[in-house]
Amino acid sequence: MRRREAVALAIGGAIPYMSPMITRNFIVLCTAVLAVAGEPALAPPPVAAWDVVPHQEVTRPIHLGVVAFHLRPLSVAFRVDGGGKPLLDRTVSAPSRNPDTGVWEFVCPLDPASLPDGPVAVQARVTVQDSPATVLELQPLALIANAGGSLPAGRTVVVDAANGDDAGPGDAARPLRSLKAGLTAAGEAGTVRLRPGSYPAQGLGGGRRTRWTTIQPDEGVAAEAVVITPGRPGADKLRFVGLTFAADPEKKGYNTILAGEQGRHEVWIDQCAMICRGGREMGTVMFGNEYPAYITGGTVMDLNDGPSARLMRGLVMRRICSDAFTGARVAINCTVETIDRGGSEAHPDFVQSHVGDKTAMKSFILYNCRGLRCGAQGFFGLNVQDSAFVNCLFVKDPPDSPLRSQYVGRMENVLFLHLTLPNQHWHWRGTGPLTRDVAFVNGVVPSMDGSDPQWMAGVSVRASHVVRPTAVLVEGASQGDPVFADPSAADYRPRAGGPLAGSGVRLACVPADIDGEPWPDGAANRGCLRTAP
Repeated sequence: MRRREAVALAIGGAIPYMSPMITRNFIVLCTAVLAVAGEPALAPPPVAAWDVVPHQEVTRPIHLGVVAFHLRPLSVAFRVDGGGKPLLDRTVSAPSRNPDTGVWEFVCPLDPASLPDGPVAVQARVTVQDSPATVLELQPLALIANAGGSLPAGRTVVVDAANGDDAGPGDAARPLRSLKAGLTAAGEAGTVRLRPGSYPAQGLGGGRRTRWTTIQPDEGVAAEAVVITPGRPGADKLRFVGLTFAADPEKKGYNTILAGEQGRHEVWIDQCAMICRGGREMGTVMFGNEYPAYITGGTVMDLNDGPSARLMRGLVMRRICSDAFTGARVAINCTVETIDRGGSEAHPDFVQSHVGDKTAMKSFILYNCRGLRCGAQGFFGLNVQDSAFVNCLFVKDPPDSPLRSQYVGRMENVLFLHLTLPNQHWHWRGTGPLTRDVAFVNGVVPSMDGSDPQWMAGVSVRASHVVRPTAVLVEGASQGDPVFADPSAADYRPRAGGPLAGSGVRLACVPADIDGEPWPDGAANRGCLRTAP
């Protein structure tokens, strides 16, 4: 729900959890009424997303998480309806550390024992606390409650590429031979255990599923011993756990490891390695053909780009040659160790949020992410809207290259909070006359400028450190040496007594630094890191 939908709720606030269809039909009338009544403009809507992989089968208590950002304090109302009454109804008024993921976010415990076995739709409404009509309703989170164990379970089968037989039963004594046969035998919500070998991802079949089927190494088998090779699985809701995806393309070009079905199937990559054996200049990417993906943990080595995913948490990218975060809608606690274009024709960006349609409302969230030794532009976007880039460290290499961070086109409701860019210039290339509600707060940059001052009316830069004098108005700016702990060792924590320590604006939605260390009582730092001891 965006600004105009929040306007609808300002008038129709008595209607709880208004459906999208009702909202759309109500928008024109509400907008006209407010225009006549002369009501003041509402606050911009929150930027928020689920930090939960959907369709999980929940048999024990878990902690749901929503990452949500705004310049004002927020609250998140979690709700599950059932039988005409709420089975879950809890409002969380501040972020805390999620014990399941370690992420500072809006956390709600969910005990499946309080729910009937079966599909669950968890609703989340994000509200600006001092502007209760300004709300964002997230897409309901689909889960499967099964604390009672009444749902049918799939089988656990064993597959051995070297010694198996697809005519066998698939037990430890007589394993199957192919991954396709293993998935058929395991069924929905089953588990396929792979013994050492190479398993093509092509043509696995099985169509649509409602629950994840798990594919993982057999007991005692190392991740590098089980290799999934490229293909188009043609199967929905496959969860790959603790194994290796490896591509060895014959020539440079657009090569994918997993290809989807135009968005009809989903995949979950959990604690896996993703590698191109031919090197990062071969043009290999993890996903193609619109394969909606969720990535939790794991590593990337020698791919062209970082993988695109709806949710990506805890991923380490060791070597890539182009964009690290492009197509990744929500990235949390991720690290990029090296971006090096090498002999490729790549034009690398640490994060590229490029929206070609000037009227599209696209949401990007980059939270607690860092890039080191990056031969790339840092932050680059076109027509970015409803997005947040929070607690991020980006270090350019070599530091004297001309690459810069820059934004162009219409921008609306975009937050840059607690960014540390120790050696890259920031350029507002031309944000356009329709730009509004763009905030750069608690940042650290060497310098900043804008192409046209009249286009900067919708951009607010405050409580930030700009090393060199700048033409852009920075409210409450500090300048000069930022006094980092040890830049030669890539330690960009502020020193006590320097201009960054304790001089930031305290934001309720960012209670901790990039490493999850809470800000001390009082003001936060400028930049994304706690003060060095």
